[in-house]
Amino acid sequence: MNLTTTPTSISPTSVRLVLPSPYAFADASPASAFQSFQLGAGHPTSVSCWTCSFPMPTKKTNAAILNTKGRKAWRPDGLSLGECIWAMHGVWGWDKNKDAAVVLRENYFTRHPATGTAVDWYTDFYFPFLRKWGAKMREVSAPEKLAFVEAIPNEFCPPS
Repeated sequence: MNLTTTPTSISPTSVRLVLPSPYAFADASPASAFQSFQLGAGHPTSVSCWTCSFPMPTKKTNAAILNTKGRKAWRPDGLSLGECIWAMHGVWGWDKNKDAAVVLRENYFTRHPATGTAVDWYTDFYFPFLRKWGAKMREVSAPEKLAFVEAIPNEFCPPS
């Protein structure tokens, strides 16, 4: 089973949403941002499983409980001292009365924290990542080498 990350892992409207349909080209369990926070904090979490059909639509076929062993992604000797950084930022928390995760700041990822402007996945994340990655690759290989990259499948890429 795969955990798939796409620009919709952080939905423009809600940390609860995952919109896998145009992106799934293999059977996968794409967790929403909210689900991934829970998984990373060591909580077993139910995640929908999707089956692809080309060209569309991908369909939900079942659900699976992931992280049944309760392993944390956050190191106890790291900067966050073993706590989820998104819980520390108040995006989500664990309700001990309900024994369940709760979203505290639904639209946390819709605006850039420094500028307050709306976030665009390609211009704010993908293109800067590709530029940094390309520069690092050229540092360790011949500078005349080319790197070919493409947009997310089934999505039109805006001009860089």
